[in-house]
Amino acid sequence: MKKLSAIGLTSTLMATLSTGLMFGFAPPATADEIVTEEGEVVQLLDDGFILDTGTEEIAIDTYPLGERDPLDLTVGESVSVYGELDDDDAEIDAFTITREDGSTIEIPDDDD
Repeated sequence: MKKLSAIGLTSTLMATLSTGLMFGFAPPATADEIVTEEGEVVQLLDDGFILDTGTEEIAIDTYPLGERDPLDLTVGESVSVYGELDDDDAEIDAFTITREDGSTIEIPDDDD
């Protein structure tokens, strides 16, 4: 039986990890993790929208925007969303939304 040295095992694990990350394989996000998702707005909701990432559709919560103030987005628009994964509601609580032109929509705290 062939023995693996600690160096050989570490190198193998690092190569596997770096190859996975190079090709877009990463561990799934966990609740309360800060994430960035990019995609197309496919539906506007009362306090958010549905984002199609190309592999899945994700609910994006923009409260209080959309409920108290209008959400200035259109269906078909490409955006990047930075926020916190809310596993309880299976959605992302958005902090910022960035448009293709680089302009940013800041989502105010619910407490404001």
